[in-house]
Amino acid sequence: MRPAIEEVGERFATLVSAAPDPSLRIRHSDWTVSEATAHVVTVAPRYANGPEGRGTWVQDPKALPELNQGQIRALGTHSLAELAAQLRQDLAALGDQVAGYGSAPPSFRFHGGEPVPADVALGILLGELVVHGWDIAQAVHQPWPIDPGHVALILEGLVPIVPGWVDPPTSARLDRHLRGPAARPDDACLLVPGWAPAGQPSS
Repeated sequence: MRPAIEEVGERFATLVSAAPDPSLRIRHSDWTVSEATAHVVTVAPRYANGPEGRGTWVQDPKALPELNQGQIRALGTHSLAELAAQLRQDLAALGDQVAGYGSAPPSFRFHGGEPVPADVALGILLGELVVHGWDIAQAVHQPWPIDPGHVALILEGLVPIVPGWVDPPTSARLDRHLRGPAARPDDACLLVPGWAPAGQPSS
């Protein structure tokens, strides 16, 4: 998982550092490039805080947008270069932290209340980097290829938290599908609200 986080994190940081205008709007979103970048910067520390019993976690996923907006506001105003530098620093520290847990990383309760091991949860963070990187790349008209192997890691991170986000029958169907032989790389969009692969409508 760590190599994928490092690779996509560096691609993300490079992408936003080169963005010509931080005020460009993200498609199908109220956020700008700057706000989407700030969101990712505020999200990364959650994966360091969770295993240590810290951070703010919502039981009802419907409360997550409010938490996201509050953390973006609390972060304050920074240039894209500053945000990229902070992200690089936080991801490096997180990688060291999770590696330090060895073969028995602690679990923590993610948004929605379901437990997820610290190393597996990095798949969710990878999803944040991939999805918001794709969003920003669309806004600045840059390519953003997605590695199917990375999508498999994202799904690995998402499966444990599904019961906290959807009703039990839907959770069971998704779990069977995402673990089964018919699962496809673009199935990640099933569990990422508001995102779909290029050329497909978002939910």
